[in-house]
Amino acid sequence: MKTYSQSHQQSIPDVTSLTPAPVRNRLRAVLHAPVPDVWEVVGDLSRMPEYSSGLERVDVTPDTLKAPREFVCHFKPVDGKGVGGAHRNRVLWHAENGGWASRDEEPNDFGVTNSVHLVTLAPSNDGTLVTWVAHYDATDLETNRAGLDQAFADIGARLVARFGGRVIERWTDGPRTGTEAEVIAAVERMTDAFHRADLDAVLAAYADGAVVAFEPGGAVSDPAALRGGFRMFFGFKPRFTYGGHEVLVAGDLALHFAPWTMEGTGPDGQPLRQNGLSVALLRRGQDDQWKLVIDNPYGDHLLHAR
Repeated sequence: MKTYSQSHQQSIPDVTSLTPAPVRNRLRAVLHAPVPDVWEVVGDLSRMPEYSSGLERVDVTPDTLKAPREFVCHFKPVDGKGVGGAHRNRVLWHAENGGWASRDEEPNDFGVTNSVHLVTLAPSNDGTLVTWVAHYDATDLETNRAGLDQAFADIGARLVARFGGRVIERWTDGPRTGTEAEVIAAVERMTDAFHRADLDAVLAAYADGAVVAFEPGGAVSDPAALRGGFRMFFGFKPRFTYGGHEVLVAGDLALHFAPWTMEGTGPDGQPLRQNGLSVALLRRGQDDQWKLVIDNPYGDHLLHAR
């Protein structure tokens, strides 16, 4: 029999199938209340103003099954005077005690395109883990990132004040500088070489003795095996896109995490599409260049092994 957690995870839509835009903002909070109690507030879109101070009201249009089909957010005036704007959203997914997903109507006043907001609830040891992820492109990314980050700060604080708990992550994909940017650039150089099927350039991105997983649970480090593995993948004519980057640095070591989607052509000539989570360890050498030491594109495979 499936547990609640397994059923919940399987019901969450694959955002990469809904939008090509990467993750721009993310909020995660652990709340000291059971999932149904949190869902009573977060799952009822008309109650969004209770935990988002910038909203005057939210009008919800139900479908024939009484689930929300769309909703319109009415914002408070920025200066406290006049009339605030209105923003229409279409509901893509809505699952009781599981979460919801929506897409912004286009065109809109924010200049946002390819948007998907995904809100999920999951039981945790302390109560409920709430995750809000925003994918979008925009003509003015800097302004939209900053505005949504401020909104997420408000939402997180208000949910914690209501239910107890803590915000465990508030993240944006804003421009990076310094070491994080160097690590991401090293990964992207390897990816670009991979797209060009430039085997020598791909191998140059790896340190001597590097380990690469070409399949879940299996890894190779022999130079001949590495060449053969990359040549095999070149045959699929793959194109990788990343859904965001996260980097943790400790001295001359760095861990890089990135959800990915790969599109290519299978051996039968049919379109091929896969996704996963890349987990890679990089090391900075004496020449100050970052190179991959361990590369596992299937970092999430254990989650699906049950």
